[in-house]
Amino acid sequence: MKNGFLNLILHNPDELWRDVEGAKVSALMLNLICTTIVASFIYGAATGCYVGGMQILITGCKIPALFLGTLLICAVLIYMISRILVNTLTFCQSIMIPLISITITSVILSAWAPVVLLFSISLKFRAYSNYVGLVLLLTFSMATAGIVSIWYLYRGVRALVKSRRKAVTLIFLWIIIYQFVCSQFAWILRPFVGSSSDRISFQGNFYEAVPLLIRKFIENAF
Repeated sequence: MKNGFLNLILHNPDELWRDVEGAKVSALMLNLICTTIVASFIYGAATGCYVGGMQILITGCKIPALFLGTLLICAVLIYMISRILVNTLTFCQSIMIPLISITITSVILSAWAPVVLLFSISLKFRAYSNYVGLVLLLTFSMATAGIVSIWYLYRGVRALVKSRRKAVTLIFLWIIIYQFVCSQFAWILRPFVGSSSDRISFQGNFYEAVPLLIRKFIENAF
């Protein structure tokens, strides 16, 4: 890790897979959690600048709580599925690989932070079209970070699972579980845009809310 932990994550993750199988798991897990907290906090704080004040700290704390809290909730289920499909994976390996993927997501989101900050401080607060536009920007940035992290997730699983079919099936199930739990958890922690004292909500769930936001944005734009 002489080139730095962040550089290792982005450019030479194969060393991480070896550490997952080795004796450095505790140190690796601590580094991953700390990196996730710092990187995702930066992204959340940039989002909180839309309101300013204490909301910067509140939203900054919500993002790492969302990512790591979801993994904690899903940990046992992820391990059980791993054991059923690939009985060679240990509990630690089953958790560490998704954790590395979450860290990648957080690092990419921190790179989005300057863009989010620009829109957060330049858009007029309380204007509904601005609110919707910022939410769509956050959704897009989350999607791009998620897509990249899935590639790292695939590399990690393939390094430990010889069967490509089992690896793909395992990743698919992991993503489905994490995505649905994360969406519901995000719904509980909302709002991420706007003040925590606001009563901003949509009927239904996350998957119903996104199309509604897009429709409202188009209606207000035109």
